[in-house]
Order: sequence, then C-alpha cells, then structure tokens
Amino acid sequence: MPNLRRDCRKVRATFLAWVAALKFAVDQGHTKRFAPYRLSAAQITELVTQALGGTPWTEIAKVMPTGRPYGYLTIIEAGQAALTFNLDHERHALGRDATQCDLAIPERFERTSRKHALLSRVLNDVYIDDVGSSKGTFVDGQKVTTRQQLRAGQHITLGGPAADEKVCLLEFALTPRVAAQTYITDSET
Repeated sequence: MPNLRRDCRKVRATFLAWVAALKFAVDQGHTKRFAPYRLSAAQITELVTQALGGTPWTEIAKVMPTGRPYGYLTIIEAGQAALTFNLDHERHALGRDATQCDLAIPERFERTSRKHALLSRVLNDVYIDDVGSSKGTFVDGQKVTTRQQLRAGQHITLGGPAADEKVCLLEFALTPRVAAQTYITDSET
C-alpha cells in the first residue's frame, strides 16, 4: 500500500507540472512586444474539464498563473530597499545587460555579470541557477553550484558571498518590501 501512495503522489505531481506548463506560443504582435499568449487559470480549467473530461481540481487552481506577482526580489543598499522586481513570469534572467535580462541590475554592481543568474518558477517553488557568471551567485553566503530552491527571506548576492559597492545584494520575498522604486514587468502594463 505505501508504494501505491508514493506512485499516486508522483503521478499527481507530474500532472500538476504538466497543467501548470500549458500555454500557447503564439505571439501577440508588436503592440504587446511579441509576448506569447498564455492561457488563464479559467481557460486551463475549462480545457481540463471539457476537452479531457476532467473535473475541477482545487490543487490545480492554486498553482495556475494569475498574472499577479508570485514573489519579489529587492535590491538592498545600506540596509534599505532600493529597487523591487515583481516576479510574475515562469523565468526571469538577472544581470547587468538589459538586452539579455528582464531583471536588469544597475551597472554600478560591476561584479555582476552581463547575464548572471536565472530565476524559474515550478508550481509554487522558485529556483535560482547561476548561468556561468564569472564571480558566482550566492544564497545566504553559500555558492550556488546547482539549481537551488529559494525560501522567503533568503539573501542572494551576485558577484561574491558578501555585499559591497560592487556586489549586488537581493532579498527574495513572497510579499513586497517597501522600496524607493518598483520595476513593473511587461505583463502589468
């Protein structure tokens, strides 16, 4: 019986990941910056219930994209929130090059690579990966060598284990921290 429960949990997790990843890859044109059209939670529920003959599943609804931020990344300078990024896409690239990264780190943090790290959301979990940066990505002072899950309140430094004028300090949170400036992603405009 324990093996059956474990197998059911695996199937359930795989199904939830599949449903959460449903989306169209059709771009919306120049006026919407060629952003892909994504299914809403209501459309996915309709698809599952009508096309697949399923019934509404409350656990699926909990992990469906809502368009609202699922987390926040705040640059901390001198103990204060300087800039807050709303996390509302499945993937976000961090780095100093705004042409490669949707979360652009200010140029003054010169130890941050042009494309430094990648944040990704899988269901309700958020992960960080270093993408070959020259100085490293650190979570709570520990170097990120493989994909690492983030928890609320953790500190990320880009370019070294401790923040300074050249190393960017970020705080991951599930609720926004009061900031001097908030970065709004394309989906909120």
